[in-house]
Amino acid sequence: MGLGKSLLVGIVLGNVVVASGVAGIVGCQNNYICSEGSRVGQINKFSKKGVIWKTYEGTLALQGLSNQGANLWDFSIDRQARQGENVEKLAEDVQKYLDSQELVKVTYKEPWATWPWRSDTDYLIQKIEAAEKK
Repeated sequence: MGLGKSLLVGIVLGNVVVASGVAGIVGCQNNYICSEGSRVGQINKFSKKGVIWKTYEGTLALQGLSNQGANLWDFSIDRQARQGENVEKLAEDVQKYLDSQELVKVTYKEPWATWPWRSDTDYLIQKIEAAEKK
């Protein structure tokens, strides 16, 4: 094999190794949960959207008053169900609460970063249930 071919093979293999390392690091970022919690409010928007890949996106009108107008929180359902959630059942439940306008408690996880084919937001809901009445 000539020097030119050896150099070309070395460059290609080097790029593959670097790309694999970057993909591994980014993949860890995508699965590292940096926060989790819950919020209470009413679902006021829910849709399945996207041109290339479809994701479930919604908006929760948070309970309580804000002096700056509506207090809205955007969320997503993780298409890849990385935390074991049932995507279709969760989407049905969100739609049910949107239709009923019932006060809900949404439990979520926030990974360090998400890929656009998984969701539009970093807030990935895990569970939705009727909020306890006081």
